[in-house]
Amino acid sequence: MQKLYKKYNVTENDIKFAKGELPHYLMGTVLYDKEVIVIEDFKLLDDEHVRDVIKKSKPEIVMTSKQRSSIMEKARERYIKKYSVDPANPKVDILNGVPLPKEYVRELVRSGKLGLEDSEKVINAENIGIKSSATGPQAINGKVYVHIVEAKNDQYWHKPDGSDWLSGTYAALDRFEEEFGVDMIPYEYWNAWDLSDISPAYNASEALKDLEQDFAFFVVDDNHIVIGWADRLDHNGIARMNRFHSVGVEDPCCGKANWPDDSVAQHEISHLFNAGEGGYWCWEHPECIMNYCHAFWGTDEWCGSHWYDVFVNINGIHD
Repeated sequence: MQKLYKKYNVTENDIKFAKGELPHYLMGTVLYDKEVIVIEDFKLLDDEHVRDVIKKSKPEIVMTSKQRSSIMEKARERYIKKYSVDPANPKVDILNGVPLPKEYVRELVRSGKLGLEDSEKVINAENIGIKSSATGPQAINGKVYVHIVEAKNDQYWHKPDGSDWLSGTYAALDRFEEEFGVDMIPYEYWNAWDLSDISPAYNASEALKDLEQDFAFFVVDDNHIVIGWADRLDHNGIARMNRFHSVGVEDPCCGKANWPDDSVAQHEISHLFNAGEGGYWCWEHPECIMNYCHAFWGTDEWCGSHWYDVFVNINGIHD
């Protein structure tokens, strides 16, 4: 194993970071343990909807995305200086309890020694009384409001440890805007989601149910969707097709190969707009974010059929 770590320039601190044995990089900042809502600009406080969300969420702090970015970048710089570990670009994945270099895991997938069949989960039929409509989510007046919810720190290490979950979500939202001509308007909710009461503690399906129940009030109209982000769940992500809530996982446990977070966000949000799965292996489907293999390798493309599925649903084009 030491030869493997040497080959991929993995240090002891890289391993400790992956195992959760180093402090969280945001510790000591308000983003670590305060309930914070982040909006693009304070001018949005003039929006009745924004004021209503803040009133219902009761955050401790409201800040702009520029202020949040400054906090994160300074914390990242301090962390790299102290531990020589970049929390935005970790080098190690935990696979079946074993810390392995990320590039080595990619080689295992490439060689077929590590499969992708159970990396992600979509639920098609189950309905537990959550918000639904005949058409599912869709833009209204060209706008979709995206509520990005981060899990709290707890004894099961559900709080995401890095920062890719956030930058990945924004990268995915940019793709929806560019491809489908809608305005994806994000709000961030830090330390707002308590996952400590789900059982089993690492079950992504239970996490999705919890998100749907705790944040049903976000979905005040058909142009509101929610993506919750957690760490250490048993899939890369999970969604309920043609519904309003999805879950992304920054660093999945239980032997799952770790997808890039922007792929997770793009894939799960596409499910909300009724795009189905595209198979497991690259050879069985054209390049597409809905195919597990292509998603793992970081594509940002939709194939023609899945692009059409998202297009007609996000734009509310129904027979």
